[in-house]
Amino acid sequence: MKRISFLLLVLVLLLLGCTEEKDNDGDWNLSPAFNVDNLTLHGTEGEFGVIKVNGESNELEFPAKQGRLYAVYFLNSLEELNGKKYKMTATHKENGESV
Repeated sequence: MKRISFLLLVLVLLLLGCTEEKDNDGDWNLSPAFNVDNLTLHGTEGEFGVIKVNGESNELEFPAKQGRLYAVYFLNSLEELNGKKYKMTATHKENGESV
């Protein structure tokens, strides 16, 4: 479980460094925010959420080209998650490269 959490954290850091606020092409924007247990998460409500753990409170949630620590929350029931594999990918906005 710790290994999966660590790998997810590394992938999230790679993924989130490329995404900022909505820009002119309209396709790249910050996932909607929602609240769970007094936490403001970004992702898909009821399924998956991410929150910045460190950094300055007055900076963007996902500052480009700056390393940050993020916590990943799977919000589905344990029965839905048990035994399933998940894959998290990141796609670079400018060159389309996926990690």
